[in-house]
Amino acid sequence: MMLENLPFDLEANSEIWYQDKALCHAAGTVSQLVLISEPCYYNTPKPTTVHCFRGQWPHQSISFSSNVTTIMFRYMVFQSDAAENIQPLPATLTSLKQLHFSNVTSVNQTGVALPTFPLQRLTGNVNRANISTLSFTEVQLLGITKQFLAGFTGLESLSFAECAIGGITTNAFESLSTLTTNTVSGMLEVRSVFKRLYLEKNIQLKRFPWEALTYVSSSLEGVKISRNPDLTDITFAPINSGNVIYPPMNRLHSVQITGNPYLSALPEAILTSGNGMGIVRPHTSFISFAGNGNQCEGCALKSMIAWAAELSDATAANPRNLWADCRVDCTDTLFGVVPRLAGWPTGLRNATFWATFEAKFPSTCRPFVTRPCAEEYDSPVTTARTTRFVPTDGGPNVPSSTTRNASGSRKLIFVLPLLLLFRSVGMRAVAYFTIYT
Repeated sequence: MMLENLPFDLEANSEIWYQDKALCHAAGTVSQLVLISEPCYYNTPKPTTVHCFRGQWPHQSISFSSNVTTIMFRYMVFQSDAAENIQPLPATLTSLKQLHFSNVTSVNQTGVALPTFPLQRLTGNVNRANISTLSFTEVQLLGITKQFLAGFTGLESLSFAECAIGGITTNAFESLSTLTTNTVSGMLEVRSVFKRLYLEKNIQLKRFPWEALTYVSSSLEGVKISRNPDLTDITFAPINSGNVIYPPMNRLHSVQITGNPYLSALPEAILTSGNGMGIVRPHTSFISFAGNGNQCEGCALKSMIAWAAELSDATAANPRNLWADCRVDCTDTLFGVVPRLAGWPTGLRNATFWATFEAKFPSTCRPFVTRPCAEEYDSPVTTARTTRFVPTDGGPNVPSSTTRNASGSRKLIFVLPLLLLFRSVGMRAVAYFTIYT
């Protein structure tokens, strides 16, 4: 995905990850770092940022300055004692705003790796409501639950990249919200300050419940779900509100769902304008659904294209931009290519483009074509490592599990030579959007 095609803010978190890696790689330059207590240092140009790397989290308390705002943990081991406790961060961290974890491991007293990270125990003595940013990179997480995020009511940005995530529960983000009384109706209303969610290149994660975002609907601005090789479903089941009001997602302006090879569609419920928890909102300006496993014959893109083409760019208060594509022929999934002959864009396009596209290619489709192209060759397999198909035509990278399922009638090992032969003699499919009655 080219940087210039991205909405303006959704790549900001990547800068944090790369900054983390760059600074920690520079850890050998001792002249730039001042020891606080092994294994933690602060960087002389920026003493409010602490780096803890390549060591074991101590069992005794570390005296951090009260002006520390950011702590970055990298290649750290957190070992619990016989009571399954670890040394918490000290209460003196009254200015702490950001916590970043990269390649951290949690083990028990005997050194056996634990299935998740003890975030609650580590932050037990600090005011979690003051934390605005949490990021996890290459961390084993059993699941993202309400308890995992308990107390982080001031969180604005949450990211998981290259992690192993067992699942995300429907109430996972409930802890990020608070209840207030609506001054007009007198009813309880759910409010939050949470703005951005990033889920990128995570393995084991097979399902994302969109309704989980209901708890942060009042403040949510951007969602990025990209290059997750095992993700097969984004679901939506409305949460029973009871006597509580969940405000509509009126601040949502950017949704990126790209490069998930086993994902073939979004639930139609979140693509309808009447659903307050859907992505088609008054202020939504950017939607990307590209590089996923949807076949061109299916209906995954129909509602998104209609949304993009509905309002004129010249008259719309919030101009709409959409990046969408499909698998013209499932063989293209293997090569990560969407042929230019299909007429599909390789980046965000405005309403004028999609209105012309919609007129050129009839929008009717086959609703029963829902199987993602990746399943033509294998089933999602959870592996410790992932690889990416390299696009040759400007589309996003398409990840896939490196381990192939040995069952089924269409095996990659037999099909690939034939595909290469077909491609060499020009027998490639051309995209079409045909009316089926």
